[in-house]
Amino acid sequence: MSENKKFNILLVDDRPENLIALENLLDHPEYNLVKAHSGNEALNQLLNNDFCLVLLDVQMPEMDGYEVATLMKNSERTKTIPIIFISAIFKEFEHIFKGYQAGAVDFLAKPIVSEILKNKVAIFVDLYRKRKLLEDEVAQRKLIEEELKAHRDLLNEKVIERTRELLSINSKLLDEIEIRTKTEGNLLETNRLLQESMKRAVTLAQEAEQANRAKTEFLANMSHEIRTPLNGVIGMTSLLLDTQLNSDQKQMLKSVRSSGELLLQIINDILDISKIEAGKLLLENAEFNLYELIENSVDMISEQAIQKNLETSLIIDPNIPEFVSGDPTRLRQILMNLLSNALKFTNSGEISCEAKLVKCSFDKLKVRFEITDTGIGIPLEDQLKLFKPFVQADSSTSRKFGGTGLGLSICKKIISKMEGRIGLESIPGKGTTFWFEISLNINTSSVHEKRFQLNTTEKNLLILETNLNTKKALEKYLSSMNMSAVFVNTNSEMLSCFSESLKNNKKFDAVIIDQAMGGESGIELDFPKNVPVILSASIKCRKDNEEFFQKNPASMFLSKPIKPLYLVSALKNIFQQGKSSEGKSERNFAADQYKCRVLLTEDNKINQNVAVKMLMKFGINPDIANNGSEAVKAALQSDYDLVFMDCQMPEMDGYEVTRIIRENERKSGKKKLPIIAMTAHSFQGEREKCFQAGMDDFISKPVRLEDISFLLNKWLSEMKIPSVTSEVINSPDSTLPANVTPEDSGFLPKTVKRWKDLAKALGANDTIELLDIFFTTSMENIERIAAAWKSRDIKLLDRETHNFKGSCANMGMEKLMELCKKLEKHHSVEDAEKSFPDSLIAEMKTYFNILHEEFLKLKSDIVNW
Repeated sequence: MSENKKFNILLVDDRPENLIALENLLDHPEYNLVKAHSGNEALNQLLNNDFCLVLLDVQMPEMDGYEVATLMKNSERTKTIPIIFISAIFKEFEHIFKGYQAGAVDFLAKPIVSEILKNKVAIFVDLYRKRKLLEDEVAQRKLIEEELKAHRDLLNEKVIERTRELLSINSKLLDEIEIRTKTEGNLLETNRLLQESMKRAVTLAQEAEQANRAKTEFLANMSHEIRTPLNGVIGMTSLLLDTQLNSDQKQMLKSVRSSGELLLQIINDILDISKIEAGKLLLENAEFNLYELIENSVDMISEQAIQKNLETSLIIDPNIPEFVSGDPTRLRQILMNLLSNALKFTNSGEISCEAKLVKCSFDKLKVRFEITDTGIGIPLEDQLKLFKPFVQADSSTSRKFGGTGLGLSICKKIISKMEGRIGLESIPGKGTTFWFEISLNINTSSVHEKRFQLNTTEKNLLILETNLNTKKALEKYLSSMNMSAVFVNTNSEMLSCFSESLKNNKKFDAVIIDQAMGGESGIELDFPKNVPVILSASIKCRKDNEEFFQKNPASMFLSKPIKPLYLVSALKNIFQQGKSSEGKSERNFAADQYKCRVLLTEDNKINQNVAVKMLMKFGINPDIANNGSEAVKAALQSDYDLVFMDCQMPEMDGYEVTRIIRENERKSGKKKLPIIAMTAHSFQGEREKCFQAGMDDFISKPVRLEDISFLLNKWLSEMKIPSVTSEVINSPDSTLPANVTPEDSGFLPKTVKRWKDLAKALGANDTIELLDIFFTTSMENIERIAAAWKSRDIKLLDRETHNFKGSCANMGMEKLMELCKKLEKHHSVEDAEKSFPDSLIAEMKTYFNILHEEFLKLKSDIVNW
């Protein structure tokens, strides 16, 4: 499309003075304004010219605007031309509906507002321009495809012709062999001809290679092009699922989304393959914590493994350096692919992940990873097929378990770029071990604390554990920390060991118990109160054993699979920080203290108060930014060590603030500031959205003290002030969003429990103060929500509802949160009217009054909590 070409706009009105007025309003060097004084004249113009927009009067003699629009929409030539009706009658809904049915895309009521008219026309002209550019691009792509096809056909002809030439040459060679003895000169000539033929064959091979490379690059580009609209399909389907639908519609949409996600995974795999073959896959070289990467990868499958009643274990050689340099994203991709496969093909037994040190030099090391399962296994004849693209061991497995067969092929190619290799060992029916070795770099200039060194005398531990891999892991970790361990398999063995130790006057310094002991429960034992106990179990068992932790205040909890970094932290707290039987349980931990500057960005006053009081527990008095603009200004003017960033704020949200901060860091060369996202949203993909905006971590509302502790320790551990009372918070998953699904009944006990937790974390007086503020301000929040709905301002309704939901989340008002979530699903007035916000707001007021009365009853009791 020519950039200098004018855009045709058809003005249709039976009154000349109206046409002249429109012509004056739309005077623009890019517009070619064509006037029609009747419907018939307009149709005649549409048949002879190409228009990007029609401004159509409704009331005209002979043929009115509705009839013209209907005829246009029934014609292939004109059905895509946007129509804006102009009339003074669009003040009743029936006229608007009739206009939509006739094919209008917009309406302008007389008298016309000049700026509105110009802006709307400019929008449709711009859409027309973009459509034309897209059509030109499609035509260009078709031309390229035709050229590629012609090139391929030509190449095929050359190959056929060359084959004929080679056959001819071969015939000549046979003849030359027969007469070789006759003349040396003929033999030399034959050799010359052969050399020329070889040169031509090399040239043809090079041409074929270039064609293949062009094909691969085209595949990579097309994968990107397909992936973009597919993301839109999945995203819009997810949004539709959050609207009012019947069961059949929901089931159909879930099928669409599931199919879209499967297709997206296939496209991603093809994209990786095409990148590799096109030579576009580049490996990153960044420093990262190898232990954390492995632990997080195993954590990703742990919950699904628990659901399938599978054991998981993790073993990391303590001799492997914790911090290495390489490509963490691709290493995580390899581990997740192998771990996911193990989970997919294992129905009973165990999945284990082990990292072994193969070789280590001054600045380089080689690590071997082994992922072992007790799944279906792979026959020997099928094992060699696995690393080829689009191949699975058995075609029936792809039908039963799904998958494209690309994953292992991609892993092999990535590992090859990492100077490594991959293989497997498998016995059908018993399980499989996939292994791979890669080379990583050691940053010799970087200094990090060695986790496996404890400044303590030799310690003796008693361990009740039945899983062989977990025993193996514990032996390695404890041995590297100068600790010895006695392993037992039953309660009776443990009691016997205790008795023997008392006789020999050789006490055990700590006990580690596997909570899952079949018919026996290790936590039923009565231990001496001066012996610290570490309970190891799946994270879901933590709440089931609250009574045990209350009876054993020196106890701790480690989620399985046991991770070395958490085990070391637990033992350090027991043996190096003087933890005694008088110490607090994990639930009532004494918070670590930090010396640092923190910026808290939060527009909701109640949420501000909660976060500030929690941070003050850690010795942090944060600076406050009440909105996005203040956050940008504060981050540019001061040096902070950490930022807590609310995502949903009016005017400028947390995502935009983060992008501005990151852009400033890039320009100024400043050190990257850790930014933690805070949001009450629990939608799928919210974490990814935060990370894409440049944030470093994620915390969901309601914010818990354990979450704050975990994040501060993760990002500011070097700024921690040594404390003799601090305790490990073993909650690696604490930053994951908490899915709150309040029930219709029994909501009060849950709410009161949250108030009790706040009282224990913040203190009774602070909790009472926060609840007073909440109940004082919240009725105003509800009234603002009602006013927004009354004025049908959906944008304001969404903002006020989200703001109120954040306050409710932090104060444990789950029933009010549920109603807020229902209100948040409205994206238009039509959506809202289907779900009756009036009744939702009335219900909100009812529950608010019930909660307020409960608070007033309990107010005098809170001081004793």
